[in-house]
Amino acid sequence: LTYSYRDPSPVRSIDTNRGIGDFLRGLYSSGQKLDGFIISAIAELEPLLSPADMGNSADNDWFRSFSREDAAAERKQILGTTLEDVLRFADIADSFAENAPCCIVAGENLLSETDGMEKLRI
Repeated sequence: LTYSYRDPSPVRSIDTNRGIGDFLRGLYSSGQKLDGFIISAIAELEPLLSPADMGNSADNDWFRSFSREDAAAERKQILGTTLEDVLRFADIADSFAENAPCCIVAGENLLSETDGMEKLRI
């Protein structure tokens, strides 16, 4: 569901992930419009690209068998996202936070923060 890179506090990130479901429920309850989130998601999926980057992106899509139709369907799904969709995802986020595997690759000082977190220690 989530990842971090060069995280200064993996345990804090794990705690944040455990709150995603509650955040989404709060977003639903607030009735906030999703327009800004939707625009940001589309902008991230469809950034402005140089000609060289367009070629690399097209190659990547071809190797993944990702077609224009797939891209259009993904865009349509994002544009059609509702608060009800957000609410349905909250339970999925809770399940991931509770049951998904977790891997922390870090120095001993950061790993020591996981002491007492049995599910995180191998």
